[in-house]
Amino acid sequence: MPAFAARHIPRLARAFTTLNPLPATFIRGGTSKGIFIDAKHLPPSRDEWGPIFQGIMGSPDPFGRQLNGMGGGISSLSKICVVGCSTAKPETATGDYDIAYTFVQVGIRDGILDFSGNCGNLTAAIGIFALDEKLCRIPSLEMIPGETDLGRRKATLNLLNTNTGKIVCTQFPVERSTGLAMLNESEIAIAGVAGKGSRVVLEFLDPAGAKTGKLLPTGRPRDEVVLTSGQKVVVSCVDATNPTVFVAATHIFPSLDDFFAVSWPDAVFPTLEEIRQAAAVKMGLDPTTQAQPKICLVAPPSGTLDFCHIAAKALSMGALHKAIPSTVALCLAAAACVQGSVIHELVGDGNGDVGVEIPGGVVGLKARFEGERVTSVAIERTARKLMRGEVYW
Repeated sequence: MPAFAARHIPRLARAFTTLNPLPATFIRGGTSKGIFIDAKHLPPSRDEWGPIFQGIMGSPDPFGRQLNGMGGGISSLSKICVVGCSTAKPETATGDYDIAYTFVQVGIRDGILDFSGNCGNLTAAIGIFALDEKLCRIPSLEMIPGETDLGRRKATLNLLNTNTGKIVCTQFPVERSTGLAMLNESEIAIAGVAGKGSRVVLEFLDPAGAKTGKLLPTGRPRDEVVLTSGQKVVVSCVDATNPTVFVAATHIFPSLDDFFAVSWPDAVFPTLEEIRQAAAVKMGLDPTTQAQPKICLVAPPSGTLDFCHIAAKALSMGALHKAIPSTVALCLAAAACVQGSVIHELVGDGNGDVGVEIPGGVVGLKARFEGERVTSVAIERTARKLMRGEVYW
């Protein structure tokens, strides 16, 4: 099968005026929730998506609550995934895929649509939605190792993220008779989400350079940024799944007790934004785009949880994330194997397994390398379908 050849189900295109209400599904993926839409229901050009997505989410909202839409007033709840995209395949994309998707971050107060990166959490639900809507077929069904329930199988799908041009391999249990996802198995719990769900494995293939083309956009594992106050801050600028700026918490807080506090003083955030913007310039990115790069503070683990190599807290769209963006966690896993990086300094040499202490618990990650090349980074998530019907915009 040639590169870019999607194993999708052929269907006829139609001329249309965008429906209102619009068919959609509301799904939790990992620690995010979002609206999932079949691309066939939208204008072909994403330049026309603005009023539709703003109306769905209730943005722009000067009060920051998105009460007039489906958004929840924080970045992890103001997201949309368009699934089944068949146009604008990135030139950087390589390999076969089963379904393509585009992730959209919708600004809460300004309503700006950000296409600059991917969402690792909502990626957990892309294959699930695609099977529900019959947008693709499962190439093959396999037995789950050690499985005693003959009604369950493991589905494997390759997803093309059009934002980054990268392939994500996802695996999750499906019902043998219907081929649809089984999400309510009590297999795993993830930090930040109550209860257990079925295991959804995400493996981001060849994740380096998702935005900049390089694992280390500056060419160095450590850089120094100088703030307007004259303070010098050491950072590691890493691009794997999404570009991220990593900073040791000791540069920001006099005590790690302050870092582990539930909330941070308001005065911290302008400093972090100044660091993020200065690092963005060094990475060759637009410093005014809040979604890329993200910034993450790291520290030694608190010692209160098992299987922790490092503690991390990240900002998303300028606010402290209540868990951690999956793409930031995956980028951290890749950075852990980079000699001289801020992450490696805390984690040390290992086999690619990294346990990260985040608000709400621990997230386990796996990075695979061939020499200095990152071949993949993986994470386990859960997902839950919340609503299927029509959404007004």
